[in-house]
Amino acid sequence: MNLGPRLAASPHVRADLPHRPEHWLTLGNRGGGPFAGFGEWNLGRRAGVSGSVAGFKRLKVKPGLAPMEAKLVDALPAGDGWHYEPKWDGFRCLVFRDGDDVELQSKSGKPLARYFPEVADIVRGVRADRFVIDGELAIPLGEGPSFGALQMRLHPPGSRIRKLARETPAQLILFDCLESEGRALLDRPLVERRVALERFHQGTSDPSLQLSPHTDEHALAQAWLDSAGAVL
Repeated sequence: MNLGPRLAASPHVRADLPHRPEHWLTLGNRGGGPFAGFGEWNLGRRAGVSGSVAGFKRLKVKPGLAPMEAKLVDALPAGDGWHYEPKWDGFRCLVFRDGDDVELQSKSGKPLARYFPEVADIVRGVRADRFVIDGELAIPLGEGPSFGALQMRLHPPGSRIRKLARETPAQLILFDCLESEGRALLDRPLVERRVALERFHQGTSDPSLQLSPHTDEHALAQAWLDSAGAVL
């Protein structure tokens, strides 16, 4: 899948500040048409995760971390310190790896590896063996990601999941690095986390792990916003 602005559900923006709720905004829909506002990410709750996390002893950032979530606001922010990224039409996925132990965690805190075994296998194949990545699962069909294809993965028999994984394999779009090389990065500015994310991505070889584009240019972000609205 070619990661371009026309595939984005909406742009989102992030301040070059530590991983805190007041510093994360995303464009959303307030009911008046596509991309009517922004959202603020919230780290104020902890998500529940099914199953044991005993295998993740070396990780500093453990499974169960609540993902950032959006609250709508009204304007594309401008000025120094803002970073703009596409927001993808997929399933939010926090990726935890500690050796052979891999957890794919949904936005609600539920495990996803059973439904996306091909992605879990790709994560296990990465050269680095201890990391926490924030990203989005997407299944490319035609010119863009198919949310319907993602939904087909949920709760069918195992044989059906394996068949879908072969026929319509998912990709993982990477947009944040929360732990890498034994170092937790939650309290580090976004610019440092982006450097860590790019370094992590450079150490991967599977094309199904894709780095989400970003820009510091307000005009380009506005162009993403304008062009994406015509796609939905």
